[in-house]
Amino acid sequence: MTEISDKRENAENQAVEWFILLEEYPGDAGLKQKIQDWCDEDPLHLAAWQDCAQTNFILQQAGDIEGRATEKGIQPDMGATLSSKTPPGVYRGLKGFAAATLLVFGITFFQPFNIWLQADHQTTTAESREIDLEDGSVLYLGADSAVDLNYSADQRRIKLLAGEAYFDVAPDKNRPFIVTAGETETRALGTAFNISLYDETVYVGVRHGHVRLSHKSGKNELDLQIHDVGSMTEAGKGQKRTVDNSFIASWRKGKLLIDNHSLGSVIDQLDRYSENRIIILEAPLKNQRITGVYDLSDPDSSIAAIARSNGIQVRTAMGTTLLSSF
Repeated sequence: MTEISDKRENAENQAVEWFILLEEYPGDAGLKQKIQDWCDEDPLHLAAWQDCAQTNFILQQAGDIEGRATEKGIQPDMGATLSSKTPPGVYRGLKGFAAATLLVFGITFFQPFNIWLQADHQTTTAESREIDLEDGSVLYLGADSAVDLNYSADQRRIKLLAGEAYFDVAPDKNRPFIVTAGETETRALGTAFNISLYDETVYVGVRHGHVRLSHKSGKNELDLQIHDVGSMTEAGKGQKRTVDNSFIASWRKGKLLIDNHSLGSVIDQLDRYSENRIIILEAPLKNQRITGVYDLSDPDSSIAAIARSNGIQVRTAMGTTLLSSF
């Protein structure tokens, strides 16, 4: 993805987030000024805001069309499948035509359908699964996660499409066990390790054994042993540190153990356990460092605890939890 397309996508996402906040607080003059200032910062911001407003208008028209059809006993069905996390206020309870319209405009509240189409195994919000693989290995798939399996005679290859997974790998010296995620590849022969994909960074933690985490470009490689946690960004920047084993795959015990992680990566994880969509409204806030132990069975309380200790404001609007500094 080019730098321009990255900026455009970020602008579109942020415009939707501003729009949600404005619908919840339509009389907030300060909020309106912040949105105006944001639009004035960059032509891409203004274009994204105008597209968002146009999409909302079309949705309202679609709702009117569907309402009239319902009154006449007609049930329109465009075959669109909505994410369980789509905020009800965003699509105003619409189905069929209106939902399909929203899909066409690419509002980011829908699950990335291409991921779920590729997946051999997947989970939904707050769901985890234990999966026995054909080679004797065991896959523990975290919440709102997906994997694609590709076993052959000479290798065992798995692609982490979204979320998090823990692997207890059966030894087989003739068939290496390889997990790809983002721009990285993790290779193991016989080990147990956790791998997650959050905030455009891959994290690998080793419970026992030895794995190698490498970037597909070949620009970086990390050797990871027991207690090691390695991370690698999409650009190939890698880091390694040693942690207590309890931190690795703590989600399997219903806890999120965090030691100096970015707020963005923490929220990405909590979002997979929350019925609400969680959005950070300001990019700098995503880099704020977080440490703590949080209960995955009660993500709302976990978010409240993070907010209290870090001076973050929390608002709930239309099935969406919004985090900001104001």
